[in-house]
Amino acid sequence: MGRHYQEGRRSAGCGRTCPLVDPSIGSLDEAHVFANTRTDDFIKAVEENALFVAPDADIGEPVGRSLQRYEHYVKTWRTPEYIQGYERAPVGSKVLTGIFERLSHQFHLFENAEELAAHPLLSIEQQGHYFKLVSEVNADRLSRLGLLDGPTRRQVAVLSSERLEWLNNIPVSMLAKLREDSEHEVFRKLLATAVSNLHASALENVDKVAAEICREIDSGIARYNRSVREIGERFKASTAQTAVGAVGGGLSLLVPALAPFLGPLVPLAAATKLGYDALTRHIELKKQSRSLMGILAFAKDKANRTT
Repeated sequence: MGRHYQEGRRSAGCGRTCPLVDPSIGSLDEAHVFANTRTDDFIKAVEENALFVAPDADIGEPVGRSLQRYEHYVKTWRTPEYIQGYERAPVGSKVLTGIFERLSHQFHLFENAEELAAHPLLSIEQQGHYFKLVSEVNADRLSRLGLLDGPTRRQVAVLSSERLEWLNNIPVSMLAKLREDSEHEVFRKLLATAVSNLHASALENVDKVAAEICREIDSGIARYNRSVREIGERFKASTAQTAVGAVGGGLSLLVPALAPFLGPLVPLAAATKLGYDALTRHIELKKQSRSLMGILAFAKDKANRTT
């Protein structure tokens, strides 16, 4: 088997997804032994967990079809020496090598995410799929070590559910602003409050957790909308009072001697007050719109208008 193919076999990644195949696998060599001696079990586990996604393949595509795509990719882009080694390899090793090649890039992605304390934004669905797989395996390991509790895992799982897909409508600039203002802490408290309302048994059901979190978010959005209406009503009343005061300029009709003084002053004062009210209302509404609930309300309204 060619040197380049041997190196490809030893790409980092076994510890990342081997638990999805068989928890007893603890090394790259053991993974290759399992793939080549228990090929049927290996292929079944790979298909069940969608571990093998060849270039240009759809997630969840049968292993046989993905392998055809992968072999075409290898013969197009790899050296003759690599291709010779690849063609002599058994099916299990071919599939495992394709998986390792996908996982090797995840190492740097997770390293950068940890250094920056931030979740990466992935625009390619296949890359996002592998990131999610590795994240789930890491979460299992942390849970076994007692470093990650059940409620927190469920919160993370729920955020990727279809119920909260509308959160994708939040622009990156707004997310950055939320982070700058520490509004993400408010969101964490909201999630914790929603989960605390559920019994331990219900936490195992992602749909129930998602429903409770959606209810909590909807409640917060309703409070936000109510505060926006109250701001509008308050300034509407203030505007009406200012208009009534402006009509007070009619006093000049009752006291003609004051007409030269009241005539120009009252309308100017009224206009100044109306302008001040309008500016204050704009500032308050803008502040509200930049809050966590304001941004969530924006995202959900956008989702409702596009469906």
